[in-house]
Amino acid sequence: MPSGTLLVPVDELERILAERRRPVPATAPPAGRPGRRPNVSDEILARILRGHATGRSLAEIARELNSDTVATSQGGRQWWPSTIRSILTRTGR
Repeated sequence: MPSGTLLVPVDELERILAERRRPVPATAPPAGRPGRRPNVSDEILARILRGHATGRSLAEIARELNSDTVATSQGGRQWWPSTIRSILTRTGR
């Protein structure tokens, strides 16, 4: 063809794809949530739950933890409202 493209018959294309497909793994993927494991201590978890129970916003709880220089569970420098929300979601609150 003048444009340089090559026409391949469908059955030939299917044969090539069948040869290149990867087999399905025999083992199932591990159960549970992917990603980092939550490592929040019981003391910090209780503090977050108390703050939430008293009606504080997620941002207020995060600000208090940051102002008291409480270390995050993954070694980060700062607590975020989304982190507080995910902790509350994991605990079923």
